[in-house]
Amino acid sequence: MKTPNLTAAIFAFMSAPSLAKDLTLEKVRGMSDDELYELAETLSSEDETRLYQQARKEFPEGALALQSAIEKFEKRNGELRSCENAIRIGEKSELRALNEREPGRYFELLRITSVPTDNVLDMTLEERTIEAREVGSQTNKVVRQVRECMRKYRKKFEDR
Repeated sequence: MKTPNLTAAIFAFMSAPSLAKDLTLEKVRGMSDDELYELAETLSSEDETRLYQQARKEFPEGALALQSAIEKFEKRNGELRSCENAIRIGEKSELRALNEREPGRYFELLRITSVPTDNVLDMTLEERTIEAREVGSQTNKVVRQVRECMRKYRKKFEDR
C-alpha cells in the first residue's frame, strides 16, 4: 500500500530539478490550482526567486506587489465566507484551504502568476504603494477572522 506513494514521491523528487529548469512564468500562469499545489511542494527557493524576478521585469514598480496583495485579500476573504457558511449550514466545505494544510509557498506562486489588472497598472508608484498598505491592513484583519473561524470550523467538524 505504501509502495505506490513512495514511488510517486521518489519520482516527484527526481523530476523536480528538471522541471524547475524548464519552468517559465508562462508555464506557471497556465497551471491549475492543483498543479500549483503540487509545484509548491517541490519548488526550491532559488527557482521561486528566479520566477519572481521574471515577473518583476514585466511590470512597473509596485504593480506586482499590489496585485499580489489584492489577490491574497480576495483569497482570504473567500476562505472566510466559505468557513462561515460551512459552520452556518453545518456541512464541511469543499474548499481545499479549509480541509488541508496548504504548502507555504503556494501564496508565493500565486503572487508570481498574478497579472496586474489595468487599474493597478494605471496607478502611479505612489498610489500603488498607498493602496498596497491599505489592502495589506485589510488582509491582516481578514486573516485574523479566518484563523478564528478555522478554530470553530475544526472544532465543529473534527470528529466527522
